[in-house]
Amino acid sequence: SRGVQDQGMIADVKHFAANNQETLRAGIDEHIDERTLREIYLPGFEATVKEGKVQTVMSAYNSINGVPCAQNRWLLTEVLKEEWGFDGQVVSDWGAVYDQVEALNAGNDLDMPGPRGKDKLYQAVSDGTVSMERLDDAVSRMLNIVLKSPKFRGRTYQTIDTELSRNAAYRAASEGITLLKNDGLLPLKRGTKVALYGPLSQRFMDSGSGSAQVDTSKTTSLVTETARYTDAVLTDRMEPETEVVIITSGASGQEGSDRPAMDFDPADKELLQSALREAKEAGKKTVVILNVAGPV
Repeated sequence: SRGVQDQGMIADVKHFAANNQETLRAGIDEHIDERTLREIYLPGFEATVKEGKVQTVMSAYNSINGVPCAQNRWLLTEVLKEEWGFDGQVVSDWGAVYDQVEALNAGNDLDMPGPRGKDKLYQAVSDGTVSMERLDDAVSRMLNIVLKSPKFRGRTYQTIDTELSRNAAYRAASEGITLLKNDGLLPLKRGTKVALYGPLSQRFMDSGSGSAQVDTSKTTSLVTETARYTDAVLTDRMEPETEVVIITSGASGQEGSDRPAMDFDPADKELLQSALREAKEAGKKTVVILNVAGPV
């Protein structure tokens, strides 16, 4: 949060709290005693509030001990705002407010997404179910965020230095590469005759789906990059002169459901097994590239 907010942006830490599975995330009820919550699930959030001075916190879809996070007064008001001194805004995950009145009373300041009907809130304020003090507090927290926003401060971020970004990304990737011990096959010698297998060789999986999805033209392919170092790139087939087979296999990630197993996606696993079998029968060396969202 410090790094983001140092640039004038507003950071949001999520998902508060105990959002530890994607499958059934909107209906799961996490049964966790308070000591476990405080020792395992809450310290990271507490650090972003007390040390990182984060400006917004997102309430999660799941329930904790029978109470949805966006409607959990103990979590949002007693712990976050009163005990930790959080003076920013609590915003719900998209559709995580199951009862508008309960959520507002619990300390959830902004219900996303909008617009939603306001009749229940008008009625709640009118009959005193929601106090004017709580309503004023929620509105004040939102207005304070607006005042701190880059747009309000005249920073629109309309111009992005793409060359700077590209160079930074390249340096980060280069510095993160580690060549493990192997039998001497890697690094490949310039001019090595290779055969590339798998659709991911044509276009790597850049990111997950859902909120993690990023659409970008700033991408390349193993076919394109390998061709810079050898004049014999074949895709999905071997020739007698092929020296090395490179297979790119994937395991995708997604929002809203968990991976069923620590394994490749079915089609990728089938391709990997058949390509390995073919390469072994032909006596070719093989390299497997993992384009994965998690361990396999």
